[in-house]
Amino acid sequence: LAQELRRLRDRDEGNVLADCVERGAAFHHAGLIRQERTIIEEGFRNGYIEVIAATPTLAAGLNLPARRVIIRDYNRFASGLGMVPIPVGEYHQMAGRAGRPILIPMERQSFWQRMHRALNDFLKPSSMQKRNE
Repeated sequence: LAQELRRLRDRDEGNVLADCVERGAAFHHAGLIRQERTIIEEGFRNGYIEVIAATPTLAAGLNLPARRVIIRDYNRFASGLGMVPIPVGEYHQMAGRAGRPILIPMERQSFWQRMHRALNDFLKPSSMQKRNE
Protein backbone atom coordinates (compact mmCIF):
# COMPACT_ATOMS: atom_id res chain seq x y z
CA LEU A 1 0.00 0.00 0.00
CA ALA A 2 2.80 2.41 0.91
CA GLN A 3 4.46 1.85 -2.47
CA GLU A 4 1.18 2.62 -4.26
CA LEU A 5 0.84 5.84 -2.27
CA ARG A 6 4.42 6.86 -3.10
CA ARG A 7 3.79 6.30 -6.82
CA LEU A 8 0.77 8.63 -6.69
CA ARG A 9 2.84 11.51 -5.30
CA ASP A 10 6.05 11.77 -7.32
CA ARG A 11 8.09 14.24 -5.28
CA ASP A 12 11.45 14.57 -3.58
CA GLU A 13 10.27 15.17 -0.02
CA GLY A 14 9.14 12.29 2.17
CA ASN A 15 5.64 10.93 1.86
CA VAL A 16 4.27 11.10 5.41
CA LEU A 17 1.10 9.19 4.51
CA ALA A 18 3.08 6.28 3.01
CA ASP A 19 5.38 6.26 6.06
CA CYS A 20 2.34 6.04 8.36
CA VAL A 21 0.74 3.26 6.30
CA GLU A 22 3.93 1.19 6.57
CA ARG A 23 3.37 1.29 10.33
CA GLY A 24 -0.34 0.39 10.17
CA ALA A 25 -1.81 3.90 10.53
CA ALA A 26 -3.16 6.56 8.18
CA PHE A 27 -4.92 9.88 8.03
CA HIS A 28 -7.94 10.77 5.89
CA HIS A 29 -9.00 14.30 4.92
CA ALA A 30 -10.27 16.36 1.99
CA GLY A 31 -6.70 17.27 0.92
CA LEU A 32 -5.98 13.73 -0.22
CA ILE A 33 -6.52 12.76 -3.84
CA ARG A 34 -9.29 10.23 -4.50
CA GLN A 35 -6.86 7.36 -5.16
CA GLU A 36 -5.15 7.95 -1.79
CA ARG A 37 -8.48 7.90 0.03
CA THR A 38 -9.45 4.67 -1.76
CA ILE A 39 -6.15 2.98 -0.84
CA ILE A 40 -6.58 3.99 2.80
CA GLU A 41 -10.21 2.85 3.00
CA GLU A 42 -9.50 -0.51 1.34
CA GLY A 43 -6.38 -1.00 3.47
CA PHE A 44 -8.45 -0.43 6.60
CA ARG A 45 -11.26 -2.75 5.46
CA ASN A 46 -8.71 -5.49 4.74
CA GLY A 47 -6.88 -5.10 8.05
CA TYR A 48 -3.58 -3.66 6.75
CA ILE A 49 -4.29 -0.30 8.38
CA GLU A 50 -5.41 -0.45 12.00
CA VAL A 51 -5.84 3.25 12.86
CA ILE A 52 -7.20 6.17 10.83
CA ALA A 53 -7.19 9.78 11.98
CA ALA A 54 -9.89 11.76 10.17
CA THR A 55 -11.47 15.19 10.25
CA PRO A 56 -15.00 15.41 11.76
CA THR A 57 -16.64 15.90 8.36
CA LEU A 58 -14.98 12.84 6.83
CA ALA A 59 -15.31 10.79 10.01
CA ALA A 60 -19.08 11.14 9.73
CA GLY A 61 -19.03 9.90 6.14
CA LEU A 62 -16.65 6.96 6.44
CA ASN A 63 -18.46 3.64 6.39
CA LEU A 64 -15.66 1.47 7.67
CA PRO A 65 -15.62 -1.37 10.22
CA ALA A 66 -14.25 0.64 13.16
CA ARG A 67 -14.12 -0.99 16.57
CA ARG A 68 -13.54 2.33 18.36
CA VAL A 69 -14.03 6.00 17.58
CA ILE A 70 -12.08 8.53 19.61
CA ILE A 71 -13.32 12.10 19.38
CA ARG A 72 -10.44 14.26 20.50
CA ASP A 73 -12.33 17.49 20.93
CA TYR A 74 -15.93 18.60 20.88
CA ASN A 75 -14.96 21.79 19.00
CA ARG A 76 -14.05 22.26 15.36
CA PHE A 77 -13.15 25.18 13.14
CA ALA A 78 -15.96 26.91 11.22
CA SER A 79 -15.11 29.59 8.68
CA GLY A 80 -15.97 33.03 9.99
CA LEU A 81 -16.83 31.71 13.45
CA GLY A 82 -13.62 30.15 14.68
CA MET A 83 -13.90 27.16 17.00
CA VAL A 84 -17.49 26.01 17.58
CA PRO A 85 -18.98 22.91 19.25
CA ILE A 86 -19.66 19.93 17.01
CA PRO A 87 -23.45 19.62 16.55
CA VAL A 88 -25.03 16.78 18.55
CA GLY A 89 -26.24 15.01 15.40
CA GLU A 90 -22.74 15.07 13.91
CA TYR A 91 -21.31 13.73 17.18
CA HIS A 92 -23.79 10.83 17.04
CA GLN A 93 -22.81 10.15 13.42
CA MET A 94 -19.11 10.01 14.32
CA ALA A 95 -19.63 7.91 17.46
CA GLY A 96 -21.93 5.57 15.53
CA ARG A 97 -19.06 4.48 13.28
CA ALA A 98 -17.85 2.08 15.96
CA GLY A 99 -19.17 -1.34 16.82
CA ARG A 100 -21.06 -2.20 13.66
CA PRO A 101 -20.80 -6.00 13.79
CA ILE A 102 -22.19 -6.47 10.30
CA LEU A 103 -19.19 -4.55 8.90
CA ILE A 104 -16.55 -6.32 11.00
CA PRO A 105 -15.55 -9.83 9.91
CA MET A 106 -16.13 -12.33 12.74
CA GLU A 107 -12.41 -13.00 13.25
CA ARG A 108 -11.78 -9.26 13.79
CA GLN A 109 -14.62 -8.78 16.26
CA SER A 110 -13.55 -8.46 19.85
CA PHE A 111 -14.52 -10.86 22.57
CA TRP A 112 -16.72 -8.15 24.11
CA GLN A 113 -18.61 -7.54 20.88
CA ARG A 114 -19.41 -11.25 20.62
CA MET A 115 -20.42 -11.36 24.30
CA HIS A 116 -22.65 -8.29 23.86
CA ARG A 117 -24.40 -9.93 20.89
CA ALA A 118 -24.83 -13.21 22.78
CA LEU A 119 -26.26 -11.38 25.79
CA ASN A 120 -28.68 -9.45 23.58
CA ASP A 121 -29.82 -12.72 21.99
CA PHE A 122 -30.20 -14.28 25.43
CA LEU A 123 -32.34 -11.38 26.69
CA LYS A 124 -34.71 -11.28 23.72
CA PRO A 125 -38.30 -11.78 24.86
CA SER A 126 -38.71 -14.87 22.66
CA SER A 127 -35.64 -16.53 24.25
CA MET A 128 -36.81 -15.70 27.75
CA GLN A 129 -40.24 -17.17 27.09
CA LYS A 130 -38.72 -20.47 25.90
CA ARG A 131 -36.54 -20.70 29.02
CA ASN A 132 -39.53 -20.06 31.31
CA GLU A 133 -41.69 -22.81 29.74
